[in-house]
Amino acid sequence: MTMIECGIFECQPGSSLARHVHENGDEYCYLFAGQGIFEIGGQEYEVEAGQTIKIPRGVEHRSFNNGEHTFRSFYVVCP
Repeated sequence: MTMIECGIFECQPGSSLARHVHENGDEYCYLFAGQGIFEIGGQEYEVEAGQTIKIPRGVEHRSFNNGEHTFRSFYVVCP
């Protein structure tokens, strides 16, 4: 059986998720509210509601809310 991890992530303005790595699969994040920055392998990518970003397996990353409203995303980590 293949396990797929998914969920909703919320981040308040000025907050960030700690840097981390997913060894078991690529992560896809769909931002459905707010805006933010994804730092992936040392590169920064600005995203806003309606955009999806892919984070490759094994790459250190984090997200940061640089906006005025709560950052909400749906994420999926799959092999």
